[in-house]
Amino acid sequence: MKNRLIPLTILVLTVGFAALLISASITETDEKKKTDPRNGLEYMDVLRTNQNTGTISANDVLRAREQVQKSKQQATREYDFDWKLRGPNNLAGRVRAILYDNRDETGMTMYSGSVMGGMFKSVNDGNLWEKINVDNGNLRVSCITQTSDGDIFAGTGEGYTVEEYTVLGEWNYSGGFMGQGLFRSTDGETFNLVPSTQPDGENWQFINEIAADGGNRLYACTNTGLHYTDDKGGNWSTAMTAEGEELLGNSMEVKFGPDGLVIAEVNNLCYVSGDGNPSNFILRSTDSTYDLPNSGVGRLEFAVAPTDGNIIYAVVVTAQG
Repeated sequence: MKNRLIPLTILVLTVGFAALLISASITETDEKKKTDPRNGLEYMDVLRTNQNTGTISANDVLRAREQVQKSKQQATREYDFDWKLRGPNNLAGRVRAILYDNRDETGMTMYSGSVMGGMFKSVNDGNLWEKINVDNGNLRVSCITQTSDGDIFAGTGEGYTVEEYTVLGEWNYSGGFMGQGLFRSTDGETFNLVPSTQPDGENWQFINEIAADGGNRLYACTNTGLHYTDDKGGNWSTAMTAEGEELLGNSMEVKFGPDGLVIAEVNNLCYVSGDGNPSNFILRSTDSTYDLPNSGVGRLEFAVAPTDGNIIYAVVVTAQG
C-alpha cells in the first residue's frame, strides 16, 4: 500500500508544481502585456490598416480624408454641444521645430511644432504654452520657418521611418504619417493651408524641412524633392544642379547662410549652392577625401555659422543610426 502511495504522491506534487509554474508564467506574461507600450502602438496601427490588403497606403489616407469632408458637407443636422477638455492634456508628442517670432523685439514670443499635437505658442519665453491650431485638426508639424516680413510657415507630415520601431514595417508601409501640406499664418494665430501644397498622390505627402531667406524665397524639403517658391507658395519649382539635373527624391534638410549660400540634403547626399542660385547646386557628397561620404548615410543635418557663411557644420548619421 505504501509503495503505491509514494508514486501517487510524487505525481500529485509534480502536477501541482507544474500548475504553479504555468500560473506564474501566465501572470508574468499578462503583466508584460499590460506594461509593454508596443501593444498600444500595434492596436492603433491595426485600426489604420486597409482591411483587405492589411497595409497602409497614402491613397487610402487621401480617400479617407475625402470621405470625411463629403460627410461634413452632406450633414443636415447640427448639434449644439459644448465640449470641454478633460484630458489627457499632454498633447505635444515629439517636438520637431521651435521658432522665435521675429516681430517680437523682446524675444519672448515662441512657436513650437510637434508631430502629434500640432502648433503651440508662448508669449512669455516658454513658461506657458497655448495650442493655437485647433481649427486645423491634428496637424503633424515637422518644421517651422518665418519670412522677413513676419509670415510663419509650418510644414506637416512625419516623414521619418516609424516602420522601423512599430509593426508598420510588416505591412509594407514606409515613411511615417502623411501630413496635410504647408500652412501659412500672417497673424501668428491662424494657420491656413497653402492650396498648392495640398497632398495629391505622392506630391506633398511629407514636408520634412523648410527654410526662408531674407526675401520671399522659401525652400521646402519634401518626399519628392527639393522645391522652392518666390511668391509664398503660389508657384513652385524644383531645384537643380549646375548640370541641369533636378533634385528629385526624398529631401530632409535645407539651410540658408548669411551671404545667400544654400545647403541641402537630397537622397542622403549633400548639395551646395554657393551663390544661392536654385539652379546651381553642386554635389558635395562623393568618394573624395574632401567631401562628405556618399554611401552608408542615413541622415544629414547642417548648420551655417551666422557670422561667416564659409563655415558649415554637418552631422552625418550612418544608415544604422
